[in-house]
Order: sequence, then structure tokens, then C-alpha cells
Amino acid sequence: MTGVVDLVDPQERAILVFLPEQLLNELVGDEILPVLPDLALGLTVNDVLGWLKGRQFEIA
Repeated sequence: MTGVVDLVDPQERAILVFLPEQLLNELVGDEILPVLPDLALGLTVNDVLGWLKGRQFEIA
């Protein structure tokens, strides 16, 4: 089974990532978020939090 669950906490400026059969992973700042294998995205925590605040960003 493949799956990724992300919880965003803008006040902590962190994204909590739950991957199958792994411990919780807290990502912050310029750490790159895991994505499904077929997606070529390089999103960071700062990209997502900036997007939620209405800022624009470029996908690497």
C-alpha cells in the first residue's frame, strides 16, 4: 500500500508527514515534502505555508 498523509500546522511552521510503516516525521523550513513516486514535485514546507498565506511560488 502506498500513501502519504500530511498535516499542516502554520503556527508551528511545520508539516507532519505520516508514511506507511514509518514513524511520524516533522518537516520544517526548506525540507522537501515526500510525494507519490509518479509526481515530479519539489515542494518544501516553506512553499506550502507561503501558498496558504497567499504568496506565489515556483515548483522546482
